Amino acid sequence: MGSLPARYPTNDPSRLRAWREGNRHFNQGRYFEAHEAWETGWTRLPEPERTAIQAVIQGAAVFVLLRKGRSRAARSVARAALTRFASLRGPAALAWPQGCPRVVIPGLQKLLRACLEEAAESDRILTKARALRAFLRMAE
Repeated sequence: MGSLPARYPTNDPSRLRAWREGNRHFNQGRYFEAHEAWETGWTRLPEPERTAIQAVIQGAAVFVLLRKGRSRAARSVARAALTRFASLRGPAALAWPQGCPRVVIPGLQKLLRACLEEAAESDRILTKARALRAFLRMAE
């Protein structure tokens, strides 16, 4: 793993500000706003960063859909997010550039799997979602 170029897309100050804002929204239960903030510039990110932020964005979207009573759509998006998270294991995880920030939400994948199993219990999933916390982590 080499060092990042000075203009590496993930280190863009405006994106980092937006991602921190997304974390604050998520941590306050404002999942739609978190989703919107995290979308800042993701299309210009290289892999695996692009897939990682897409999975997090989809995770927030699941909670938005559950609030709207759209459990079928929420299950579909949860499956997509879990597929993205699964693709980040193994060699993809090792490819993460040193010093590159990423949004991390411990417990999100577990709750998305629960959503697939307990889709009829949206209120229970949303209550558990309130306990999740998002933060930025720098790759080592």
